[in-house]
Amino acid sequence: MPVSLKRTIGAVIIANLTAGGSIAFAQEAVTPDTAAVMATPAPVPVAAEVRLPSPDAPVAAVPVALPVVATPASGDAVAPVTITLLPAVAATPLATASIQLPVSYSRFGPDNVATKEVMDELRVVRQQATHNAVGQQVVLNVAMMLLSGGRALNFQSVSKDNFAGISPEGAVNTARLTNPARTLLPGELQQRVSTWLAGQDKTRDMKFTGNLVVNSATWRLVYNSLDPADTAYRLRLETEIFKVRESSSFFMPKVRAGKPCKYESDARPMSEWQAGDYQAVVDLAPVAVKQCATEFAAQLADLLELN
Repeated sequence: MPVSLKRTIGAVIIANLTAGGSIAFAQEAVTPDTAAVMATPAPVPVAAEVRLPSPDAPVAAVPVALPVVATPASGDAVAPVTITLLPAVAATPLATASIQLPVSYSRFGPDNVATKEVMDELRVVRQQATHNAVGQQVVLNVAMMLLSGGRALNFQSVSKDNFAGISPEGAVNTARLTNPARTLLPGELQQRVSTWLAGQDKTRDMKFTGNLVVNSATWRLVYNSLDPADTAYRLRLETEIFKVRESSSFFMPKVRAGKPCKYESDARPMSEWQAGDYQAVVDLAPVAVKQCATEFAAQLADLLELN
């Protein structure tokens, strides 16, 4: 065998031995822990990204059942949580405090007798009413003189304050002309009474069995004078007040009457009163009520016998 061929065969054998040893060494050097590190890792589930709405983005209406999905730190999946809104509950109104001393209106006076002329609405007393009353008085007195043998009799005075009057001429909406002593005055006086009682040490906790009663109210337009050229009228509100005593005896009346209130406006022509369906009367009604409420409230200590 030629020498060159031997050298070639020897080089091939050495090369094969060297390569085989390297592969074996590499396989022995790889331990199980190293293999685990070199192994391709399994895919890990990643939590879905949560995007918050932009501050400028429109906010949709909240439904009755709102699904809310919690986002845990571990990335584990969490089942949706449903929040159900409770039904609205109607608020219970607070109980109104009882009125310590009620104020009311009555057609009956302190003697429990009904007022002769009940004026639920405005009345008008004209000059003709006095003329007629004076004429009747003259005829009556002449007849009495004849029957008494000519003896002179005294004339009874005739006052326009004694006339009930007639319904207002041309009034369309008479409900606007209701007597304010019956509708507005009790409420106005009630506020003043409650405030006054609450501000007094001796009356703050007192209990009253009887009402404070407004009664005998007249609401009239009364002529200014008997001068035929005088066409002016004055608006008048006259009313009284009394309180049933908390305790009474045989020698004391059951009620304690207060001083009456008399409101009178300035004189105006009848045409001015009638304008706007008696708008001037409507406008002055609260003024008259305020005056009488003030006068009656000033008598509370006397009406309640606290002096």
